[in-house]
Amino acid sequence: MHGNSFFRLNGKQYQWKKHQELVEEDTGKVLARFESEEGEERIGRIVIVENGSTADLDIWVVTCLIDQERADEGRNPKV
Repeated sequence: MHGNSFFRLNGKQYQWKKHQELVEEDTGKVLARFESEEGEERIGRIVIVENGSTADLDIWVVTCLIDQERADEGRNPKV
């Protein structure tokens, strides 16, 4: 998969890189990774990589799901 999705939360810019890594744009730190189950693209888990606050974890999960759905729509456009 390719592509990047950006979102802003509490004044910080974040990016889901290639639907797999959540990066904080200001620092370049990878905060979380989506690890899919073998043979599956959309089934898996989000692993928190960077120690620190996970107060925004719900937002990370929702943006990951949205990012995956948008990628699917790009692969299978409706006519």
